[in-house]
Amino acid sequence: MLRSLVLALVLVSAAPEPRAQCLAPDNLQGPCCSLVSANLPAFPAITLPGVSICWDACSPNSTTCNTVALAAPVQVQCAEYTLAFQSMDCSGQPELQGQLHLDYTRSWDEFPIPGTVSQVWRFVVKADLQTTSNNFGCTIPNCLGTHNTAFYYGYLDYAFDCSTSTWESALVLFHGCDAYQHDPALSSRPGAFHPTRSFALVAPSTAANPFVPAVSIPTGGPLLLDGMRDAAGGPPPLACEASELLTGGAITNLVFGCACPLSFTPPQVSIRHMIGASQCGSQFRSINAFPTVPWIWTMSTSIGTWTTAASYPGIEAVWADEGAFLHVEGCTAAGNPEFFGEIKVGATTQGGFPAGVGPLPADRFTDLVDNYSRLLGTPITPPFFGSVNPTTHLVYVNPF
Repeated sequence: MLRSLVLALVLVSAAPEPRAQCLAPDNLQGPCCSLVSANLPAFPAITLPGVSICWDACSPNSTTCNTVALAAPVQVQCAEYTLAFQSMDCSGQPELQGQLHLDYTRSWDEFPIPGTVSQVWRFVVKADLQTTSNNFGCTIPNCLGTHNTAFYYGYLDYAFDCSTSTWESALVLFHGCDAYQHDPALSSRPGAFHPTRSFALVAPSTAANPFVPAVSIPTGGPLLLDGMRDAAGGPPPLACEASELLTGGAITNLVFGCACPLSFTPPQVSIRHMIGASQCGSQFRSINAFPTVPWIWTMSTSIGTWTTAASYPGIEAVWADEGAFLHVEGCTAAGNPEFFGEIKVGATTQGGFPAGVGPLPADRFTDLVDNYSRLLGTPITPPFFGSVNPTTHLVYVNPF
């Protein structure tokens, strides 16, 4: 969804003509349950300086510099892409590689300095990453000594500067501890590997705008605008189901603590309840599935923050989100709502350059997709996590 149109038009009216050509809607708006064709640009290949972070018992344990190479994304469905990913340490030795699965959620405008505007496109990322190294540690989780892949999730932004016609990007990938990745009864990649350790890869991280691991609590509130949609596309030319505008909802912070091991300190994980409903009859609601599965409502793990405004995304904090959900699909062939049990993953960001949703300023973005979805009334059986599964539903909201 293209945001802050009113503010963008004011700025663009005083800007050179190339800026007006930059601000392109994604064309995902339409009547309930209709099919539309996405209008998305050709995203470039990009290489970013980054940092690998690992935590032990929710405290930062180590950071190491690296480089992340992202190939140009390849469209495989209406708003789904894949791209080839490679990370290398700062001496050029390969670390992790694989295909990133990208689910496009939405677009908005940002204003890094007065009189300038950038357009941002956000994707939720899921990936089964591999390694050719046996140098396990902070950058390469030791589960890759047994399994051929490790599941990571997070988000990827592409930002186009309308003044300079240049691209920037931001990537966060997270691999949690054993309880959320390797449970013997629940995971496709079972075992005992890193019971108290979790891992992240973040880019960019530069001397001018370093990313610093931190324990912080995201801000909740009522949900306004943006919404959700069904990932199922139509026939060629790669049709999407139209975005469903949110009519209400909320993100409520409940309790804070550590998930690996379970304790109240340090408060790296925020347990949050999320609910929302759309104008087309769809709904989502986080559920407390513990101890059947490990999630307690939605669990948002603090990764850290970029610390300066020297580059995209500015001074911005990020959390990796995952949780169990009830999702109600209002757009069905029979016309009756369908109920799904799902495990959703994604990310929350807060801060960054000034942005807005319609006429409202906004600095909080939560974007989720499912990585496990089952129609209620059909068998709900493991594995529930451990590797990439197809996406069924997307949720993209803003707490105010």
